Amino acid sequence: MKKVYIKAFPEYSIVYDDLLVSREGGPGPGDVVKVFHKNGKFIGSGFYNPHSKIGIRIFSFEDEDFDYSYIKKSLIRAYNYRKNLGFENSYRMIYSEVDNMPGLIVDKYGDGFVFQVFSIGIEIRKNLIIQALKELFDPIFIYEKSTGHLRKMENLPYISKLVYGEIPKDYTIKINDIKFKFFVGQKTSLFLDQSENYLKLLKYAKDGFKILDAFCYVGGFGLHFLKNYNVEVVFLDISETSLDILRENLRLNGIEKGYQIVNADIFDYLKNAKEKFDFIILDPPAFTRSKQKLENALRAYDRLHRLAISLLKEDGFLATFSCSFYVSQEHLLESIKKVSKNTNFVVLEKLYQSKDHPWTLKFAESLYLKGFLLKRFFH
Repeated sequence: MKKVYIKAFPEYSIVYDDLLVSREGGPGPGDVVKVFHKNGKFIGSGFYNPHSKIGIRIFSFEDEDFDYSYIKKSLIRAYNYRKNLGFENSYRMIYSEVDNMPGLIVDKYGDGFVFQVFSIGIEIRKNLIIQALKELFDPIFIYEKSTGHLRKMENLPYISKLVYGEIPKDYTIKINDIKFKFFVGQKTSLFLDQSENYLKLLKYAKDGFKILDAFCYVGGFGLHFLKNYNVEVVFLDISETSLDILRENLRLNGIEKGYQIVNADIFDYLKNAKEKFDFIILDPPAFTRSKQKLENALRAYDRLHRLAISLLKEDGFLATFSCSFYVSQEHLLESIKKVSKNTNFVVLEKLYQSKDHPWTLKFAESLYLKGFLLKRFFH
């Protein structure tokens, strides 16, 4: 039996390498180890990696092996959790540590799957995961999109390839009855974590609104508004590739008018725009992935909020998001307060990632997407 002893009980499932005290049985990268406190008390079972800052990723607080039986049990449990919450067509089915499969993301897109691997323990067992997905769900395709900084942390190469089946030409999926063209892009494809926020913001719109969907990607927010109201939407993004997919999504949903597509740097557009908006959505990419660059990220938010507020009508709505773990809700509110000068805002909604991306109390890092819906308010 391969054992590792650590000097403190972990809060959740991640054990950093500086907590490791000793090893027994010669564990190698990706091996399953039994984890003990230095006093001899059993803690759990995890993947060991001597080449990462994360020395152990605990997948169970029982004495278990990460074998085919464990994988199937975990997939079924995760699937049933989402199904019972009402998720149907496209959603996150496995969310790494939260679903007791550390280093694995599995997103369901209609009848196919895209998965990401960012731990050595999952990497050497991913064929078992592919086999289990095939056996349990009979998908039409499985695609691996294993890229990003977490992959680098584990000294793993980037992989992006179809591993099973075929992706049908012009394959489409649904989020909240809105059709989206499937593609393999940022993350795994679409930003599934906003699916519930699309509906929350919808409640506040009205016919005749002028809406700015900034950092629109492939149009998630704007498409929902256009499908449900007689509004004007400006879709704004710096990526022409994303905007090309947006054009297909508009066509798929039969939307022929009421929108403008702008390919520009968001900050430049906000600085030079002359028109005012009833509703502005700011959903930027992560401005930082590390604590060290937090100050730069907060300055970017200050500038972004200042420019957006200058374009907001007197009774307008502002939705702002952070998808960086290090930029907190408090940071977002402080930024709005700091740059709003004589303008006051009321908070209408606190916004989080949708419930297919579970946020657990013992694992702070599981909450990464947060935001607010605010309304301009005059005394």
